Amino acid sequence: MYGVAAPHHAAMNCDNQVRALLDWAYSDAAFSVAQGQTAFPDHLRGPVADLVQAANSTDEQLRTAALKAVFAQVVEPCNDRLDRAGRNAYAAVFPAIVWAACMADPGLRDACAQAGIVDEQACYRGYARRRQRGHAPQSLNLPAKVRRVLVLSRVTIGADILLTSLLCQRVHQAFPQAEVVVVGDGKLQGLLGGWPWLRVCPLRYQRRGGLSERLHSWLALREVQESERPDCVLSPDSRLDQLGILPVADDDHCYALWENIQDQEQPQSLADLLDAWACTLFALPHESVVHPSLAWDETTTAAHGQWQECLQGRRSCACKWDHGGNPLKALPQMAEVQIMRHCMEQGWFLVVDRGFGDEERAASDALLRAGGWDCLDVDEDGVIGVRPEDLTPSQLAGHAILRFHGSIAGWSALQAACGLTLAYDSVGHHLAAASGVPVISICTGHSHANFPIAWQPRGPAAVTQIVIPTDERDQPQHWQRVLTACAAAGAR
Repeated sequence: MYGVAAPHHAAMNCDNQVRALLDWAYSDAAFSVAQGQTAFPDHLRGPVADLVQAANSTDEQLRTAALKAVFAQVVEPCNDRLDRAGRNAYAAVFPAIVWAACMADPGLRDACAQAGIVDEQACYRGYARRRQRGHAPQSLNLPAKVRRVLVLSRVTIGADILLTSLLCQRVHQAFPQAEVVVVGDGKLQGLLGGWPWLRVCPLRYQRRGGLSERLHSWLALREVQESERPDCVLSPDSRLDQLGILPVADDDHCYALWENIQDQEQPQSLADLLDAWACTLFALPHESVVHPSLAWDETTTAAHGQWQECLQGRRSCACKWDHGGNPLKALPQMAEVQIMRHCMEQGWFLVVDRGFGDEERAASDALLRAGGWDCLDVDEDGVIGVRPEDLTPSQLAGHAILRFHGSIAGWSALQAACGLTLAYDSVGHHLAAASGVPVISICTGHSHANFPIAWQPRGPAAVTQIVIPTDERDQPQHWQRVLTACAAAGAR
């Protein structure tokens, strides 16, 4: 067991526990556990208990090390493989961790009992059953008239644009009279709330605190399910129910789980895979085409109109350099400076998002200093710049860069008024593609070759994806590929 440990020692302890679990997770014995056929092995209960205790610790350094071990070394690597072996490894290990975390929290423990999860083996069997039904989606048992469908958010906005927006459109095609309720971040209202048949039910995934506290999103989700009383619940690999481990609906026959698993020999876009699954689920024609799309609410639509008027006559290029908390997805600052300078030399007026949080904002400030540039700051709150609604075209005179401070919906409205977007593998490139803006997507920082194909942005406009090996991000010949793509976009 852990006491208060030095950061390095705590991280080593957590790494050792994870290594023991992963050494077993890809074995034949683990596959049997993942299928709910045999019990989780006793010799690994110690590592699980130690990890959960550390991940719930009041010692911040120990808790941080344990949470990093659980999510960055188990959950993400298993699922980022996008193959059945990785998902089976996740299904063998993570239910034991979830069960132990639930038993350490009175609220979660009571919810498990109410959901019929009487022991760890019941947790495994239920998850295996939901996975199996997801692979045979025609097993859904729905009433003759479907009045409400709950769609669980993917939690990250970019994935919600690429996948959740597409799934919602297919649900509407299948049940045009039904209300589609997206359970997720309230920020989705500005991006999807314009569809009259769709409603966003705000539920924020807990990213702070210990492991058990993070699972409390499931408690809130069950409350939503109880109040909404949907006829169907769809989980496109949502973190809200831990990718299907924790039950949402009392009757699994009205719940469908989609797992983002690739054919490793013939990789496809996750959007295409989800679309094919939804068409099979709802008996829709596979030939019809649906793109990931945005449906702005009235506020975002009005903001877009203002930006169109303000930027009229300018060749504007939107630059979104945030990386979703993974710095390996970004090029060096020197590369960003070269790319922006090249675009300005090509006659583009640059629109830059300052980002969210202290780290992203500091990086934005440092980037402008490195380029030796001034900018016109536009701030939705009016604190460090002019408000968008007060901006006039004449105020842009003499500026080569406009920097935006504000909401993701506000950025979407501005970006869609531009003629080109430059972005990393994060929310920016999905927003651009879904709104019909040509996008140059710079994809690096991935550990699996099929990842760029799986997460390529999709939409009605041109998408140019530049894939750069992670260990070659600092090599100028790859930056030149971006410059060449920018020049080609400017020549169109």
